[in-house]
Amino acid sequence: ATQQKQMRSYLGGLYPPVDRDMLPLYLRDTNSLQGDNDLVFFWHIPKASGSTVKNIMNFCFDLKRAEKLNEHPSMDYARNNVLNMDTSSPEGLSFSFANQIVNSGKVDVIVSNYFLSGAALFTDIHNGKTFTILRHPIELALSLFHYRRKATWERSYRKEWMQLSFTQYVNSDQYMDSWMVRQLTGTMPWVKLNENHLYRAKEILKQKIFVGIMSEMDETLRQFKAHFGWEETTPYCAYNYLHSTPTNANGHGPMQGGRGGKTWNIV
Repeated sequence: ATQQKQMRSYLGGLYPPVDRDMLPLYLRDTNSLQGDNDLVFFWHIPKASGSTVKNIMNFCFDLKRAEKLNEHPSMDYARNNVLNMDTSSPEGLSFSFANQIVNSGKVDVIVSNYFLSGAALFTDIHNGKTFTILRHPIELALSLFHYRRKATWERSYRKEWMQLSFTQYVNSDQYMDSWMVRQLTGTMPWVKLNENHLYRAKEILKQKIFVGIMSEMDETLRQFKAHFGWEETTPYCAYNYLHSTPTNANGHGPMQGGRGGKTWNIV
């Protein structure tokens, strides 16, 4: 029972139907044409421009998404283009699945940190076209470490990390390696990864996920617009958001030893 609870917490609790290659059945291949009823699936990797992109989709491209802004989730809009539903937690995903959120006509985009559980929301009527934004894994680990030490509003807040340096953190049992590979392949932290896990994760990325790069956000958004057929409601809206309205910025000092140093090589 404890292990099942941990699996639900780590992977989200939902599992999508798969095709004969064991890939999520209702996620479109990146090179296939978009169907009229398709929705967008944003697999949100933490601390990789997710908050900024959610706002750009909302305000610049007039896309509706889910985010629980009130105490209790509901299939009502909490504000313009934001449905008061949660797709970021196991409980919220289960409730969204039960309410057939992708068949509701109330959202254009599903956003979730959970790749497999997010994919499980899509149906034969409404397939998902997936994208994500990648960031260098060491920069991401450093940013996430500092964020979770101070983000008291997050479920993942860790006050005790204030006593740790980043080097101590990556040498501890609390550091989780290869989060992306584990989320893509449904592999728990206590399972040792091997080359097969990496190969499978790369195949899923290649077949199912349109990839943007955090360090190249102007080009990333240009490609998203072309790939998904998005049109800006106001000229230069996305550009202005990227360059003058950063969202959820997480300032912190540099890594001890810098690029190629001792801590870098441990990670």
